[in-house]
Amino acid sequence: MSEQEFITFQKFESQEEAEILITLLQEAGIAVQYETVSTPVDVTFTGNAQPAEVLVKIHPDDFESANETLEQQAKTIVVEYPDDHYIFSFTDDELLEIVQKADEWSKEDYLLSMKILKERGKEVSDAQLEVYRQERLAELRREVRGNPGWVLFGFVVAILGGLLGIIMGWIYYTHKKTDSTGHRFFAYDAATRKKGRTMYIMGIVFFICWMVWIFRENLNLD
Repeated sequence: MSEQEFITFQKFESQEEAEILITLLQEAGIAVQYETVSTPVDVTFTGNAQPAEVLVKIHPDDFESANETLEQQAKTIVVEYPDDHYIFSFTDDELLEIVQKADEWSKEDYLLSMKILKERGKEVSDAQLEVYRQERLAELRREVRGNPGWVLFGFVVAILGGLLGIIMGWIYYTHKKTDSTGHRFFAYDAATRKKGRTMYIMGIVFFICWMVWIFRENLNLD
């Protein structure tokens, strides 16, 4: 096992929900860590308050085993699903979208969609599933451009010596995401990361300058 830190596998809004997954993974022999974090401001700088989350973390090398464990459990649950389950009312296209974007749905919903499609004569082959998987991973790993308005705001507060500018610059410069395979990738494109680095350095420089100025002003007052 490579020397890498544990990273977030799934997020939950309560300890009770997280405990179910933690127990399942531990029973499968997968090492687990968890922590409760509070995110008062969304990292995209929307200003929306976010509730505390419980992060269940595992080693990147264990993502495949963890996903297989969840899928095996889901298979036993799907068999018992009643015929009036809401997914049975989905159209073929809607079911196919679940298959294509499996990361947005539970393992149970994904497997049930596959089962229903097969029963309707629309079975998805293993080869096609792999195509969907690769296309989805490429989509998820696509780096995004930082919102111009927020980037400009970040530079303004950095010049004013605000800590927020330093934090925003650091996030734009270093923030990474994790896909369902445990692969880590930069959230923002190269141009945004470059601006983030500049913003971060500017914020530190101007913050120090303002602190020095305030310190000298206080000395003069004395």
